[in-house]
Amino acid sequence: MTSDPVGDRTPGESIRELSLIIDREYAQLEQRRASLLDMRSGVLRLRSLLPAEAAEETGTGAGIQRIPADQASAEVERLMEASGGPVRSVTLTVDEGPGVDDAIYRATQQQLAAGMVQQTLYSTSVAESASGRRWMAMYAKIGEEQRVGINPPTEFGVFGSYAVIATETWADVQSGYVLIRNPMLVAAFTALFEAAYGAGLPVQHAGTDRDADLQLLELLALGMKDEAIARYLGWGLRTVRRRIARLMDVHGVDTRYQLGAAVVAAGLIDPHASVPMPRRVRSH
Repeated sequence: MTSDPVGDRTPGESIRELSLIIDREYAQLEQRRASLLDMRSGVLRLRSLLPAEAAEETGTGAGIQRIPADQASAEVERLMEASGGPVRSVTLTVDEGPGVDDAIYRATQQQLAAGMVQQTLYSTSVAESASGRRWMAMYAKIGEEQRVGINPPTEFGVFGSYAVIATETWADVQSGYVLIRNPMLVAAFTALFEAAYGAGLPVQHAGTDRDADLQLLELLALGMKDEAIARYLGWGLRTVRRRIARLMDVHGVDTRYQLGAAVVAAGLIDPHASVPMPRRVRSH
């Protein structure tokens, strides 16, 4: 290793800068986590304040009603058309739920072709499975905007400012679903989605070897483990570790921490983005 400057900074200065950036990112993550917990507490408080008479009429609370399992898909399709979008959803599984019906795919395809916006945050468990990746590729092809979240809060869909369909029990996709029309709760779920989606990882399909390396660096910057990266990218674990070792050799470093400092100094990763994103690489 030499002490020649990288650009106008020495390696030591780059490492100190990266350390400050990491501290700042951790602080932002803690703020996001605190905000999500506050929103969740607010939703639970609102639910607890709903009149008992209204709860008896609807089955759960004012502006909230349970959806029979055999009617859930039809309700999703109706809401997509009635709300006009945008549709914002958090998906924990593609194996069950009101959105897995073929009719929903066809309706989504038609709505997106007509200009509706649909954004979906998928859990890493979906992105790491072969069936999940096929599902995501199928929806990406028709225009769905996608991100992946390491720990999405729960499964739900927001239809414009009109309604929400969510799991009846928080984060339990087997608990059944409820339809929410209460404006305050719809606004709360919208804010929850924006916070979770903003902290998610953009879904990218690597093309060249250079693109694959940049995507790998991005996943490392998010703190994903080698095993999770392998499942997410559809690579073997040895391939992931071999590529990381090669990147360390290319940048002349001995540790992954040093690799992070080197790629920041080289401008390959933008450290100021809320979600680390690889910068556009110019073709040579």
